[in-house]
Amino acid sequence: MVFRRKQWQCKGQFYLGTCYDNGYGITKDIAEAFNWYLKAARKGKMEAQFNIGYFYDKGELVRKNFKKAVHWYSLAAKQGDTEAQRDLGYCYFYARVLRRIKQRQFCGTEKPLRKRMTRLFTT
Repeated sequence: MVFRRKQWQCKGQFYLGTCYDNGYGITKDIAEAFNWYLKAARKGKMEAQFNIGYFYDKGELVRKNFKKAVHWYSLAAKQGDTEAQRDLGYCYFYARVLRRIKQRQFCGTEKPLRKRMTRLFTT
């Protein structure tokens, strides 16, 4: 019985966050949406975990934080969220590409960005 109550409470928190996020029946408030999503995400709601990861990934309302985005995306991905799996893959891929670019800049072999990016994506 207690598990069921927590499960419904978690869903309610997520849906309330969705209402604040999109302005359904209430004034749109991204900060309040983030707070409700965070409450639901901490209780294990997969969709809320994805949304929190998205906030950190895109720097919407909060400062961009790659580590936190990967953390929340991976929690949602482990539960089977395909969008979280996709975005987690993007995070890892772009982190690898950016790391290569920075290494080349420090080695003194800096070339125009467009040429470097095309070379990285074709190899």
